[in-house]
Amino acid sequence: MTEDAAQDWDPAYTEDGESILWSSDRGGTLQVWTARRDGSATRQISSHPSDAQNPGQLKGTDEFIYGSSGSRTWGVYRVSLDGSDDRLLYGGPIGVPYPSPDGRWIAVSGGNPSIRGLGSAHLVFVDAATGEVLPNAFLFEGLDRVTSAAMGRPRWIGDRQVAFLGHTRGLIGVMSMAFDPTQSAPGQPRPLAGFPAAANVESFDISPDGQRAVLSYERQIATVVIVDRLGALKAAQE
Repeated sequence: MTEDAAQDWDPAYTEDGESILWSSDRGGTLQVWTARRDGSATRQISSHPSDAQNPGQLKGTDEFIYGSSGSRTWGVYRVSLDGSDDRLLYGGPIGVPYPSPDGRWIAVSGGNPSIRGLGSAHLVFVDAATGEVLPNAFLFEGLDRVTSAAMGRPRWIGDRQVAFLGHTRGLIGVMSMAFDPTQSAPGQPRPLAGFPAAANVESFDISPDGQRAVLSYERQIATVVIVDRLGALKAAQE
């Protein structure tokens, strides 16, 4: 699909399976691009002033959503597949938005300034038609260490269960909980997969039948080095 110096990531199929959406900075900033699955008809379809990432089509519509993490443009946006009618749907600090299989809801991860600690996050649910935020947000404490894992990163398992990156006993893995749009409180999360002792689960996805998961692990490495002629180096820096 791509072979260039740009950052190309966040791929997603369109509903008909004939085209791909993804984020690319080949034009200078991260925007949503699309192409046929054979790589033809490549074109940019978002023009956000900051960035546009993690696109996903809403089932039964000719529209898709994406997230922006710019400090002045935080939020989830909804836009037509031809790039027209780009509009803010939900405003707030976000990480990754992900539409439900039926296209009615969007699970949105993001940082919560009211919670202290690295990696603090929330998971909220947004009505894809109106942008209304449901009251059943899930908040969880952050880790006391740095990781590239986006806490709260969501994936759906059907229309009534959501999986997300979380942690228990200091280990990172995939949690799951029931989703009920009529309830004011979130479901009870439970460990689903991962939680390795010597690595972090950085990202994941769930198979369409909800029976399998694919996980990406990251491992942190600490290295000891010896620097000779430290005095000469210090003098050169001055």
